[in-house]
Amino acid sequence: MMRNFAVGKDIWYVVATDFNEKIEIFSVDKVGAVNFLPINFTRDSFGTGIYRVDDARIDVAPDGSLALIATAKGSASQGPYIQRVYRADADGLDLKEIAHLDSGRVAGMVDIAVGPDNSVFVLTMRGEIPNVGGSDSIYKIGKNNKIAEAVHICPGRDPESIDVDSAGNIWFGSTLGVFKATPNVR
Repeated sequence: MMRNFAVGKDIWYVVATDFNEKIEIFSVDKVGAVNFLPINFTRDSFGTGIYRVDDARIDVAPDGSLALIATAKGSASQGPYIQRVYRADADGLDLKEIAHLDSGRVAGMVDIAVGPDNSVFVLTMRGEIPNVGGSDSIYKIGKNNKIAEAVHICPGRDPESIDVDSAGNIWFGSTLGVFKATPNVR
């Protein structure tokens, strides 16, 4: 099942998952040629005792590199929700994990976007209470993989997707509408 698409330099990148055994990434060029990237995630990719792989999202940075978030479920109904963030070259090589953003929750929506300075922004389902809802966050992963909360989203807004525009504004969609967060300029 195809879950997410991103476009960069005349190439479409596609995330496919069976929500059980495997998450794969492939690309489609402007003439329609399909190329499976050397990026895939199985239950073993997340450690031992993982119940199943879940979802992934991808974005293309201004420099053509890729940013991904891949998730897995630790159990059928008790959590944790495993969330790993990666960077890779445009051809899928040199895959590097840049963040662990695991949660006690059972599942949730995740998304990823790359800003104009190649910083990675990740919507994660964190929550304060294990296995229950709570607040969600958009984190910025900057230079040296430093993680900082960029937007705190209060419970009840149920965010679903994010994007970052050329000015660095963070946009996110939720069950209550579309919101824009403007970076602090100091």
